[in-house]
Amino acid sequence: MTESPALISPEARPRKSKKQPNTKHRPLPTKQELCKWFRYDPHTGILYRIAEMHKRSFDRLPLLVERAVGHALPRGHLMCRVPGMKNDALVSRVAWVIQTGQDPADKEVDHINLDKKDNKWCNLRLATKAENTCNRTKNSAAAGKKLHSKYKGVTRDVRKDGKRRPKIYAKITVNGRRIYLGTFPTEEAAHAAYCEAAKKYHGEFARTE
Repeated sequence: MTESPALISPEARPRKSKKQPNTKHRPLPTKQELCKWFRYDPHTGILYRIAEMHKRSFDRLPLLVERAVGHALPRGHLMCRVPGMKNDALVSRVAWVIQTGQDPADKEVDHINLDKKDNKWCNLRLATKAENTCNRTKNSAAAGKKLHSKYKGVTRDVRKDGKRRPKIYAKITVNGRRIYLGTFPTEEAAHAAYCEAAKKYHGEFARTE
């Protein structure tokens, strides 16, 4: 008589390991390699590709020709083709490596003035994904959502029939977690509470408009 296999509870069963998702940003070449192909102007934020051309066959030295690179994505970021990479890279990340010699790796290059095409060195800073999310205006942060208040971080409770209730509250997101700041009599008071919390939790990345 064969023995029946022992029953294993769902809790005791080993879970299948999930595959790690691919990183969004691929490692970039070193500064020395990038400088062979590109020149970055920190004052204008323009990235130039360096190409060699021989004007005449008897020229001993090649003629270096520079051409501005960068095609815009729908959200505004500029991308460029980098030799040796399968996918295009962000111009801001290429500029960061050329200026600092370090790959941003899992961090993002934030545009301080929110203009993603403005890659001047004074407009770039390194940030985590959460810090980069803080540096957004109300319209961009609530894209695709119905706005019930003109102030960032403020919400007015609206019923399905569209009538407004006298409930006004403020909230803020910190590291992916929403923090309730309380209810207030006016939108201005709620926004003042949000501004104070944004300076406390978001620091230099705080944006209140």
